[in-house]
Amino acid sequence: MCYKTYALVLAAVFLWGAEVGAGEEKTAPAPQEKPVGAPANTVVFRVPSPTLVAPVGETLDISGQKTVKFSWKPAHTPYDVYCYLFRIYLENETSQNGAIYHEQVSGLHTEIEVPADLFRDGKTYTWCLKQVNSAQQLLFSDAVHHTFRVIKK
Repeated sequence: MCYKTYALVLAAVFLWGAEVGAGEEKTAPAPQEKPVGAPANTVVFRVPSPTLVAPVGETLDISGQKTVKFSWKPAHTPYDVYCYLFRIYLENETSQNGAIYHEQVSGLHTEIEVPADLFRDGKTYTWCLKQVNSAQQLLFSDAVHHTFRVIKK
């Protein structure tokens, strides 16, 4: 008797659930770029991008400096962030292989210092940042970037 009652309740719940939203088709967002090594059947959803804080001007005067500090604000709390993928490109060449400097920064940090010798006077550089969430490194943001010209005397 108990089994029949359970089956009847289960069937009623199933039929009631099928009626709600009948005719609506719910689809997941389109799959996005997958990180290297992600399983083929994994769907990756985007997370909000971090906000670039500095440098964000058109020019950057690094005369006499030994390092250049780059900083940002996370899109989530630091506990949601696994790491940041930080890259610097010469000019506007932002292909993954074209980076002249790249580093994986801990999710607990929101700044990085880069040696000033990396930059040449009058050249244009683009810095790029992508936030990787802590959900097994499968959730990540769109890359945010800023282009600036270096002044170095």
